[in-house]
Amino acid sequence: MLPRTILVVLLLGLILWPDGSQSWRRRRRRRCPVRDCQWSLWTSWSSCSASCGPSGTRVRTRSKAVEAQCGGSSCSGSNRETRTCNRICYNGGYVYGGRCSCRSGYTGTCCRSDVNECRSSNGGCDHTCYNTQGSFYCRCRSGYSLSGSTRCVDVNECRSSNGGCDHTCYNTQGSFYCRCRSGYSLSGSTGCADVNECRSSNGGCDHTCYNTQGSFYCRCRSGYSLSGSTRCVDVNECRSSNGGCDHTCYNTEGGFYCRCRSGYSLSGSTRCVDIDECTSHIGRCDHICTNTAGSYSCSCRPGYRLSGSRICVDIDECRGNNGGCDHMCINTVGSYSCACREYYHMTSSGTCEKSDTSSANYTPSDNNATTESHTPTYLVALEGIGSSFLVIVVIIVIYKVLKKILTSKWNIRLCNDKSPPPYELQT
Repeated sequence: MLPRTILVVLLLGLILWPDGSQSWRRRRRRRCPVRDCQWSLWTSWSSCSASCGPSGTRVRTRSKAVEAQCGGSSCSGSNRETRTCNRICYNGGYVYGGRCSCRSGYTGTCCRSDVNECRSSNGGCDHTCYNTQGSFYCRCRSGYSLSGSTRCVDVNECRSSNGGCDHTCYNTQGSFYCRCRSGYSLSGSTGCADVNECRSSNGGCDHTCYNTQGSFYCRCRSGYSLSGSTRCVDVNECRSSNGGCDHTCYNTEGGFYCRCRSGYSLSGSTRCVDIDECTSHIGRCDHICTNTAGSYSCSCRPGYRLSGSRICVDIDECRGNNGGCDHMCINTVGSYSCACREYYHMTSSGTCEKSDTSSANYTPSDNNATTESHTPTYLVALEGIGSSFLVIVVIIVIYKVLKKILTSKWNIRLCNDKSPPPYELQT
């Protein structure tokens, strides 16, 4: 019963309150917020549309940051703005017909690029072209001067102070050179110094050359006479009184000498007397002096050689094929010896063999080297005789020991008991 009463009350309220639905609608509309339209910030101005010169434009734009809603006001104004702009022409260029017109030496839309005139026909220069900003210039090589702006003409250096030459100046294309008169030579590039003709082939003189300023002259030694300007001819002294010689006079170039017959020696420059050079110690040989008729000769003992005519020096046998040694050759005064390197020993044939270091009999020496001395032949023969004698003695001792053992143990007499007595070395 109660719910039905509530329903009736509600219906009566709606009927008796006619504006209730409109108020409800108004309350519902108030929930949508009113917003006005808002622009965003302007963008930066764009670059000028003209590459160079006037009549260019720049643009900036904006957009709606907030749209109008719920009856809000809309945005006023445009979202795009434009401005006119100019770009200048560089390096003295000017605007002509909406474009830059460049002055000579520059190129490009805005006249910013330099024209390298040297790349085209060397800029017209005869020699070297140098590019500059907006222009160029020419230079000439040494010995030339610039004529106009591009031509190079030869400089005649000889016209100014003879080119600095002491004697004669010769001009050439782009240069010059100096020459000296006969008897002089070029010193540096311009100076002329006296030529000492005597330094080159003695000036052509047979004997003595004397230099003078720009020339020279020749003189001959005693015993010669000058023939022409350079030749020296011999004076034959033997044609006059045999040159004063006791025996024979021999003419030589520029002099003469006397010689004696066999068995004589020269006393002074012309006398001939017999002399034994070895007895009078004229020879003064180091080792052996042998007198000859009118002379002498020196010789050396074995192991030495003659140095010059009198001095005997040791022969270093090791220099020739290492003295025939396998390993090391040791030179000694008058002889030499061979030695083996470490862990080698000398064989009876004089060669070096590797030693058996594992053998019980191997005992290394201080330097593990074995030497073989090359002694004279007669000493080698004596060593052979001594070795043979030692073998004979050993055989005799062994024979006596065996004989004694066999006789005492088995009481056996040997058949050759009457053998001859042992050998004795006769000294």
